[in-house]
Amino acid sequence: MKNLKNITNEILCLKIDIDLIQANQIELADTIRLLLYEHYPACFERLSYEDDRTFLEPALFYVFSEKSSINISVDQIVYGYIDSDKRPSSFASLSDPFGEVYLGNHGSFSDNPVVEYVQKLQTPLKKIIRIADTIQLNCHAPFILYTDKVDTTKFAEPVLETVIKYKGPLEAAFYILQNNTNSKS
Repeated sequence: MKNLKNITNEILCLKIDIDLIQANQIELADTIRLLLYEHYPACFERLSYEDDRTFLEPALFYVFSEKSSINISVDQIVYGYIDSDKRPSSFASLSDPFGEVYLGNHGSFSDNPVVEYVQKLQTPLKKIIRIADTIQLNCHAPFILYTDKVDTTKFAEPVLETVIKYKGPLEAAFYILQNNTNSKS
């Protein structure tokens, strides 16, 4: 019988085509870039056109999927991608079931279910927890899990508690994936 390390290596011996991934990411970013330009031109003008990270923000894909039962503020989603001098002074925002208001690529704060976010808010933002150097865990429930028209998730505890509880196993899992993945050179 093979030992666990050999079995793990066989299962996780993945070949990743980096060029294909990058090409698909560029296409996805361009699609969201065009949708933002067409549907939210004022917001689009405040963003850096060249920065694909902005247009790969996962919550934007959900906004344009039309699956949400609630109108989610695009200003809230892209807040941290906008230069601080171009950010809107206020906008409607939505909190998760535990009162966490997520500001895309910026952090989150606790408040009421629907608030008018004002840029000069004194509430300190919660830090985003990082695993490895490239993985970030946001401490809020993603919009898709509680605003979906068909299926919503019931949460047993705030996301931050879950993240803290499972941070060690997540770090171990990412370590295994990083060390057992063959990428195209």
